[in-house]
Amino acid sequence: MNRAETSKVVLMLSATLQQQNGGAVGDTDGLISGWHLVLEPVPYAEAEQAVRAYLRTEKWFPAPSELLAVVAHGAPTPYAGWQQALDHLRASQPPNLREFAGHEFVRQAVKAVGGWSHLRNAERPDREREAFLAAYAEVLAAAVRDVADPAQAVEAGGRIRQMAVTRTASAS
Repeated sequence: MNRAETSKVVLMLSATLQQQNGGAVGDTDGLISGWHLVLEPVPYAEAEQAVRAYLRTEKWFPAPSELLAVVAHGAPTPYAGWQQALDHLRASQPPNLREFAGHEFVRQAVKAVGGWSHLRNAERPDREREAFLAAYAEVLAAAVRDVADPAQAVEAGGRIRQMAVTRTASAS
């Protein structure tokens, strides 16, 4: 993706989604430069699809790494992931982790907040949502850290493949 395309991505997001700090972006050029460092190897069409997913489901402006995780791993956005979890809870009696057909990152976030039974029995679903979103953010961050070099990870089809570096591989 070139800088002009990165600028389009950032401007689409910033014009629509709220900044979590409540303020406007001060240094637009710096913001675009930072995003371009992360998204340069990503084909524009894939970044645009991820932006559309964010605009449909999210309220807050994402970090570049969150958008990269959506592109790189086909992961749902945070609120779409929460919706996958809710849909599974509503559809299964009792919820069973092995039957969950959603994205693996959603499964990991549910496990991090105490599992399906914990979510089903929660007295305060709003707190569980916030805990899930925080756990999901951690899962996305870990997934992005696993992409060793995004510039070398662009496949012929445009997807970024995961270049995980395992402890065993680094030990040998």
